[in-house]
Amino acid sequence: MPVATTHHYYIDRERIAIVIRFTVNALEEDNYDIVSDELLELVSWIASNAPIPVVVELSEVCRIDSLGLAMLQAFKDSIQDSGGDVFFRALHPSVLMA
Repeated sequence: MPVATTHHYYIDRERIAIVIRFTVNALEEDNYDIVSDELLELVSWIASNAPIPVVVELSEVCRIDSLGLAMLQAFKDSIQDSGGDVFFRALHPSVLMA
């Protein structure tokens, strides 16, 4: 059962990690503003809950551009700055090539 849901991802708990599962098929300029705003709120929530591993599942994301990559990098950097770790899993082959 999801812990929280937005229009672009939902959050679950798996053992000791927070899992973010994206529900959009692309992380690109078209949805950058809204997704990045949602992730910024999520960073604040995670940082306030003590350092915890975060798993980002990207199995639904088939397309990603440079803005999408920058958004994920900024998210990872912010979580790591607060003492947490970020792991990416289930990447679509086309995302791996980005």
